Amino acid sequence: MKYVTLLALTIIVFLFYKLLTDQSSKTRPILWKITGKSPCYLLASLHYGIKKNHIHNVVWEKMRTCQTIVFENNNNEDFATKTDTSLQEHLGKEYWNKVKLCFAPNVLAKVEYLEIWLLGVLLVYRTYPEGEGVEAIITKNSKQRIVGLEDKQDLLVRLRNFFTLEVVKNILDTNFEQDDSNIVALYKSGDLSGLNDYFDTLDEYYKQLLISERNYNWMPVLENIIKQGNAFIVVGAFHLLGEEGLICLLREKGYTVTRYKVS
Repeated sequence: MKYVTLLALTIIVFLFYKLLTDQSSKTRPILWKITGKSPCYLLASLHYGIKKNHIHNVVWEKMRTCQTIVFENNNNEDFATKTDTSLQEHLGKEYWNKVKLCFAPNVLAKVEYLEIWLLGVLLVYRTYPEGEGVEAIITKNSKQRIVGLEDKQDLLVRLRNFFTLEVVKNILDTNFEQDDSNIVALYKSGDLSGLNDYFDTLDEYYKQLLISERNYNWMPVLENIIKQGNAFIVVGAFHLLGEEGLICLLREKGYTVTRYKVS
């Protein structure tokens, strides 16, 4: 009996070790260290399609050393997303029928009176694998104070300006065969080159309105946060890419920004 118990314990230890090493071999965090008076960390996120075990252990380790978590905006603030006019009326019968093909009946009832921009976002996320946003997972599993880089109402205006009725109809015309599981795979593997290639294919107006302009707007807030130190900053992966990405903008300001390597 003693040997059976010992064998069982050995198997459990082995499986636990394999679980940890499997995670390390399959995930590579896109995590950067910003060197200052007190170091800060900058993590690339995806806003959908992620599960907790996709976030590498080193992310949690570094996060625990920080006093403040910084998101693009404070997730405790709610958007005003409901309207008095149904999407059926906005879209017309032809496009509403396409919406009905995208969502289960119980979800459709919740979707019908959303603003048109939010329908656009939901249609994009529908092409991702099942999951959550990195920020949502962190919020559930951390106790630090959370602050935002921007006023959420500014983002709301930008989303309304981009996801217009015309754009949402275009998404409904084209996205049924689209599959964005690849972007999740690139993110999980920490493949910056692959993400850059994906980024280059995005609509230029989208990149300007929802990425570049916000990056510049965030910089004064971000610099103040870095000066205070001990902050763990989490922004969408695309905000770190390109010449107008936060990595380049921070380096232009004289900060040392180094990607954290995981062996």
